[in-house]
Amino acid sequence: GTFCALSIVLAHQACHRYQCTITQRAGLPALVLIAMYLMTHVTITNGGSLSWQLHFGNPMEDATGLEEGLYYYKSADDDNNASHNNNNPLALAVEKYWSPRHWTYNFEKDVDNENDKAEEDSTEEKKSYPTFWMPTGDARTGLPFLLNRITDPLTWHRLWLPVDGSPLDAVAQDHREVIALDIAFPPTGYDPTQPTYMVLHGINGGTTNNSSETLPPGALVKMPHGARWTDAHQAAKAIKRAMTNVHHLQQQSSSEQNSNHDVEPPMLVGVGYSMGAIILSNLVGRAGPDIALDAAIAISGGLDTRFQADFGRAQRLFQPIVTVALRDDFVLGKWGERVRARLTREQVRSLMRGTHITDIDRECVVNYNGFRDVEHYYAEMSLLGDVRVDEEYASGKILPQRRVHNVSIPTVIVHALDDPLISWRTIVQKDPKHPMHPSNLVQTGNGQLMILLTQRGGHVGWSTGMWPGSDNWKWMNNVPSTF
Repeated sequence: GTFCALSIVLAHQACHRYQCTITQRAGLPALVLIAMYLMTHVTITNGGSLSWQLHFGNPMEDATGLEEGLYYYKSADDDNNASHNNNNPLALAVEKYWSPRHWTYNFEKDVDNENDKAEEDSTEEKKSYPTFWMPTGDARTGLPFLLNRITDPLTWHRLWLPVDGSPLDAVAQDHREVIALDIAFPPTGYDPTQPTYMVLHGINGGTTNNSSETLPPGALVKMPHGARWTDAHQAAKAIKRAMTNVHHLQQQSSSEQNSNHDVEPPMLVGVGYSMGAIILSNLVGRAGPDIALDAAIAISGGLDTRFQADFGRAQRLFQPIVTVALRDDFVLGKWGERVRARLTREQVRSLMRGTHITDIDRECVVNYNGFRDVEHYYAEMSLLGDVRVDEEYASGKILPQRRVHNVSIPTVIVHALDDPLISWRTIVQKDPKHPMHPSNLVQTGNGQLMILLTQRGGHVGWSTGMWPGSDNWKWMNNVPSTF
């Protein structure tokens, strides 16, 4: 009965969102019910409680030994679990200001202390717990996109930014590339005391997806799908220049009014989701000290997507759904003419037969952009892509010239171990001697890299509350806002 009721509600939400026909509305509840039955079944344990088991295999398989929590580098004389002898300024700030209540996603743990409870009482903010009736990472991935809804969406303004910094009239005349930036302001207008968020979304993102609109008051700037790290780098510089100009005007105004109040410089924070998180983490490493961002939070992305190429479970279950949107809307839709002009007929035919994202990457992205193969493409797009798998990973040490050592701003990598779309292996490895073990990875560079792992959460999910639509993506966006 619960399955039937839930399938009808979910089917109704899907039909309303995607404007289904009458025939589709009649058949969709049955399809949702069958899908839920295939993905999980219920058994009664000896204690009388319900136990959920997967049919498609568990994305957390072999993740035993990895503990959830926030990993960060404390000092050269300390291991990651110690709480003394701390000489990393970022770690000091994290321990002092970033309460675990803001980044813990757990059904059992109560991480509140007296200060946290006082803060909750003063702000009238009640803690939200994970949605208990979503038993799998698959549910925590798919259901939020059906149930979550922003009732008062932001108004977006599109601006065009030349890739090379040239004037727009020269770009239009010479047919040079421009970047589309969608900008939204809070109802009260631009507030320089609040961070401005530069958002890089995934394949199903954009201004039609509202997952980033639950970020707190502050300007939002969204990058287009398909942006390269160099595009994001140029956009961040342009946004930072504009923010700095406003800051200088405010300082002049304060000086003219004989005010002793110093105006704090504005903060530009990068937030990436899924594919956007991969691009953002790559940007942080490649730009190094030249980066215009003040902080970065990469959510449900990957640090070394070479480990994603053989994620068979995702290729069987979730990726076929995403592949249809990627191929039809972008590869053949948005960029169709260019793709057909550059690919051979056989390559286009193989592209049409692709069933998962790696197929699209192999048949289209690699051939279109001149990569040697999929591994070369995945290496170029990843923060850890220049690390030699057979040598450095095997030896347990990442060479100092690798781009992960160039991370120069506070960067948080957020990932759920039950993510059904992007494997946890693209973020961390469970062998304590492996350089990608979280305790080792956070020691790279200047200690600016932090890893936040949760046992549950799905892919860009982390639903909370009895009915997730009331909280939307509260936990997921609470992480960058509180950080």
